[in-house]
Order: sequence, then C-alpha cells, then structure tokens
Amino acid sequence: MDVIQDELEITICFEAVKRLAPIAILEIGSAKGGTLAFWLKTGARHVVSIDVDHSPLRLDELDRMKAQGQELHLIEGASHRPETIQRLDVLMKAIGVARFDVAYVDGAHHYEGVKLDFATCLPRTAKAIIFNDPLLDGVGIFIEELSRANHDWATAVVVNPNRRLPSVPGAPARTSPYMVETGGGNVILLLDPRYGDVLDYVRSRVIQELTPIDPAFEPTRVYFHRRGMTQSPPYAAYWTGLYPTWGPVLRFVFKDAWSLYNRSKEEQRAGRLEAALRLARQADRTRTRWKYHLLKRLALAASGGTLRRLVREE
Repeated sequence: MDVIQDELEITICFEAVKRLAPIAILEIGSAKGGTLAFWLKTGARHVVSIDVDHSPLRLDELDRMKAQGQELHLIEGASHRPETIQRLDVLMKAIGVARFDVAYVDGAHHYEGVKLDFATCLPRTAKAIIFNDPLLDGVGIFIEELSRANHDWATAVVVNPNRRLPSVPGAPARTSPYMVETGGGNVILLLDPRYGDVLDYVRSRVIQELTPIDPAFEPTRVYFHRRGMTQSPPYAAYWTGLYPTWGPVLRFVFKDAWSLYNRSKEEQRAGRLEAALRLARQADRTRTRWKYHLLKRLALAASGGTLRRLVREE
C-alpha cells in the first residue's frame, strides 16, 4: 500500500504510538489509508477515520490487516462541521471510548482548519496529538503558536532533512512505496507527561537518524528555489514526478499562490507569526481565485508587457 509519507518519519511516529499502548486512535484525513494501516499495526482495538470522502481507501487491504477483534470505523464528513463531531461523539459512546489515546491530524492544512481539528481532538484525546505536515505554512504557524502558549505539553519534531527526489542530480532513485516531499514531517504533542519516555525515544531516533547527512544538503524544493531554477526542466520533472498528469499545469496555475506561501514561510522563520499568517491567508485566497490570477497573467503575457507599463505610468 502506498504511503504518502517519508518512510523514516512515519516509522518513528508509528513506534512512538505503539509505545503509548493505544486502545483507540482517531485520524482526521486518511487519503488512501496508508497511515490507517500503521495504526492498525499498533494493535489498537478501535481505529476511527474522519474524512470528507473515503472512496479512495483501499478497504480490502485494510480489512486483511485487521487482527481479530480490531475495528475500523469510518465517519464521512468535514471534520470541523458540528454534525460530523456529533457523529463522532455518538460513535465513541457506542464503542465505549471515553477518549482516544492518540489523534492524528492530517485534514485541512490551512491555519483555521488545523486549529479547528485541534479543538475537536484536544478534549477527546488522552495521551498525544500528532500533526502531519508542520512544514506547511498554516500548520507550522499554528504549532508555533502552541509552542509559545503557557502549557505543560511537550513536543517532538520528526522531519527528515535528507529527503530528495530523483529529479535532483545525485539523488537516490525511489525504490519503496513511500512518497517523499509531498508535505513535511510530523510533530508529536504529548498531553500526558507520564509518557515522557516516549518523547525521549523519538528525540533519540531523530538525533541518530534524522540529522543532516551533509551540512550542505538541500531538499528538492529548496535546491531549485535557491538557485532560481523553478522554471528549469529538472524542476518541471520534479513536479511531474509528484503529480504525473497535472504537475506542470498545477505549477503554472498556482504560481502566484506559491510565491505568497514562500514569503509566509520566510516570515515564519523570522518569528513574525502575524505577518506569516496574513500572507498564508492571502495565499489561500489567491489559490481559490486561481482563475482570476491566471487570466491576469495570461493577459499580461499576451500584451507583451503593455498592460504592465500602463499600470506603472498610472
């Protein structure tokens, strides 16, 4: 089964969850079910998935992975909607789960979405909440806010700094079902301090296995952006590798939004969270209005810069 994760990142998280001896696990956002397969392997009796559409799930493979007595429960709907949360509460009562041991948040990857999912998970989770893709702007900004708040929660960041796709010279070919560079890592938020040894285990593995192999190493996207090679054939090949049919089209259509996301990431690295959030929201709006921005760019290109010169003269 394909797993839309980096192999080391998800394996370390899996081992951490297993050490938490979970009876019930909640996942928000399941895609094809790659991470659900991991949660079933932890031995948890109940694994619950919330997603707007479960049709991509490979249920036949997941059913074969279930041990005797294990149950996989599917709740279809937007995770932030009250009726979906109500159905979750009804299910929890029916299966006798007061709180989940672990919640895995991999739904909406914008700031408001991850904040709402956290609000859903926090009162319903006992031991740990794991956030997927902390390297994405909205998720990263929210996690940074949590880290600055006055809570007793401890965190561990699980991000592989040595990920690179074959489109970059010298990168290894893909030889496993794990997809890399489709997002960015996981962050484990420990709610119960009695399991501090689990975070110690995670941090130990991060130090041993997820330190940069080469100080000059750069992941694929960084490699191209820092060299001004975002319009180069190898970068196009990189996107085509991620999205074989639509990669080049998506890169062209959402060019304006990606530019804003990059600026947001720069502000976040500088610790200016308000500016980062403002740019991330602007990028989200730009992405949803992609038709307008695409037509504007096409009009400017067709006019040979005439419209741009007129705007400057005004």
